Amino acid sequence: MGMTREVDGPCHRDRLNVEKLRSAFPTLEHVPLWDELILNGDSTFKWSAVLVPFTSCSDDTRVILVKRPDNLRVHGGEISFPGGGVEDEDLSPVDTALREAEEEIGLPRHCVIPLSLMPVEHTYASSYAVYPVLGWIEGVDEFRPSPEEVDEVIFLDIDLLDAEPKIERAIRNGVETSYPVYDLPKGMRIWGVTARILWRIAKRLREDGCSKWPS
Repeated sequence: MGMTREVDGPCHRDRLNVEKLRSAFPTLEHVPLWDELILNGDSTFKWSAVLVPFTSCSDDTRVILVKRPDNLRVHGGEISFPGGGVEDEDLSPVDTALREAEEEIGLPRHCVIPLSLMPVEHTYASSYAVYPVLGWIEGVDEFRPSPEEVDEVIFLDIDLLDAEPKIERAIRNGVETSYPVYDLPKGMRIWGVTARILWRIAKRLREDGCSKWPS
């Protein structure tokens, strides 16, 4: 099934479930097509989507991330969501996110309930426009990660992310940029677009009362 890791935090709230996620985030009633998003978007960016998958574990709910192999030329060793660039067969960001998750961690598409399409994020170092698709996983007993793309599947307790991340700065192509960073237990470091997506999710859950942290 590949290597997996659970990263837990203290649980001080009612169990997060699919109905609470549905109430906290805009419902996915209309799935925008890539054709309309690209037509109305910035042509300087490459288009991609990631799946932000939540699943029920024995003691609580976890969000799933992956650790990339260290030898990858791009994003080697980073922790991210399963996802990648749009391909010709993909009609929408949901199609891209589900296809990539199936290829990377062996997650069958029919086991994912797409819940919401989150606002686009941008990676200014690699020039990607990233659409996060929030989803709920049901009926999966194990994952089969692709060894070329995934070193490890991580089940993360979202309560660890409710505190504000720290902000770091770096010089890229002569321009100073800032980005959020989560330094978590067991040596986990999440930064950049993945950290921004998690930050947005944690903040929304806190505002909706689905978190141990006060709003």
